[in-house]
Amino acid sequence: LVVPLGYDLGPGWTEFADRIRGTERLLEVRGDDPTERQVAALERGRADAAVANIDVVDHHLRQTGRQGLLVLVAKIGKAPLYAAVSPVRSDAREIALRLDEGLRRLKATGQAQRVAVRYGLAQEALFDPGP
Repeated sequence: LVVPLGYDLGPGWTEFADRIRGTERLLEVRGDDPTERQVAALERGRADAAVANIDVVDHHLRQTGRQGLLVLVAKIGKAPLYAAVSPVRSDAREIALRLDEGLRRLKATGQAQRVAVRYGLAQEALFDPGP
């Protein structure tokens, strides 16, 4: 998972990030253009997924001529965010579809609501898979 250094998505995120920080499972990027560093990590296969602001990523991909490069997996939290799968992976679209289905199942069974309550998420933040 690639995220900008210092990204904070709330208490659940902090606990998760602290647990995996320093392992190969979390790549925290820094510098003048963390969005480009995230996209580059996905393109090069250094990361399988990213969490980022959807508007920032869309703008960056348009500016760099890479529209459609990433697949929106889900909207997370109160602000629209990408959870993206690396396009280097031959199974990227399959992974995105499986994540979408899993998130829909969580919502249908009520598990998403329990997660939202546990981590203090707003109703509108409940795992809304993208198109």
